[in-house]
Amino acid sequence: ARAIPVGGDPDEPSRYVEDFSGFRSIHDATMTGFLDLKLASRPAEPGRLIVRPHSLDGRSAGHRAVEATMTYHLHSYFPLKRVRAELRASAPRGLAARTEISLTRDELGRNQSLTRQLVNSDDVQSLVLEAGPAELDGTRDVYVRIRVQQGKGHPQSLDHVLDHLQFECVHEAPEAGSAIKLAADGYGLLSYEDDFSTPRWRHFGKATASVKTHGGFRGSEFWVGLKGGFIVSTTVVQRVSAMRPLQALTVIADCYANSADLGGVVILNISPRGGKSKWSARTGTRHNGPLKLTVPPDELRGIREFDVTIQLLSSSGVENGDRACATFGGLKIRGR
Repeated sequence: ARAIPVGGDPDEPSRYVEDFSGFRSIHDATMTGFLDLKLASRPAEPGRLIVRPHSLDGRSAGHRAVEATMTYHLHSYFPLKRVRAELRASAPRGLAARTEISLTRDELGRNQSLTRQLVNSDDVQSLVLEAGPAELDGTRDVYVRIRVQQGKGHPQSLDHVLDHLQFECVHEAPEAGSAIKLAADGYGLLSYEDDFSTPRWRHFGKATASVKTHGGFRGSEFWVGLKGGFIVSTTVVQRVSAMRPLQALTVIADCYANSADLGGVVILNISPRGGKSKWSARTGTRHNGPLKLTVPPDELRGIREFDVTIQLLSSSGVENGDRACATFGGLKIRGR
């Protein structure tokens, strides 16, 4: 399962919500007892995860004990300051059921710090965990584990459910003017990725829209729209630092732009820190995917500090409300 990006400022915490209406948890959680977990459908209420025994060896499922777990790995770029996890679930008495949520800094749960459990509850109730600086101790990674158990599992029962899961996370804010620090792997390769699902990008630069009603940041992407009679733009700047002089550098922007029909263009620029653009790439007539810019190695000249600038331009001159003609929703940096 992937590590879920988390972390935000006190007035803008990151929020992750699982409403169990689809298969998101399969990608986001490491599971055991998977076959005893079933997404609800009619006649049960959709948008719930049901716990009940599955059939063994092709035979009809019988009454038996059940145990399943779902573990979510939350990762923050900065040290975590506060984590709040809320699970809405039941634990029916007739099934001898138990629902538990725990938070730990260790993937194997060896230093478990917080646990809440629900027993003898036919109704859906909330289990809430709140971890602060004392429990988190500057970690960037936490693991939230949900454990469901039934001592008397019944194959026809739809009563033991997980209804809603939410994580809210606040990180320790870095110093003003901080830059992205490229991370090194065991092979000496440097990298960074951001899908803008958390607001950490604000600490590495800024985003400005020439007309705030027709551009800026919304959801988890930057956008620019169509403004009647005007050329409008959204500009995103991110500061980047490498631990050593770069010998290779590639920047990839995940973007969409429709120039042919809507007048939308995305321009990707790289410049020495605080300087003018030195390397550039732009989208063509219609673009939806990665926009890649590789700097020729002989032009890097040992650069370590640089800026990545993404410009979203709209030149149609036609008014079309909040419709986007160009968007930018992901950044990848690769170096050596």
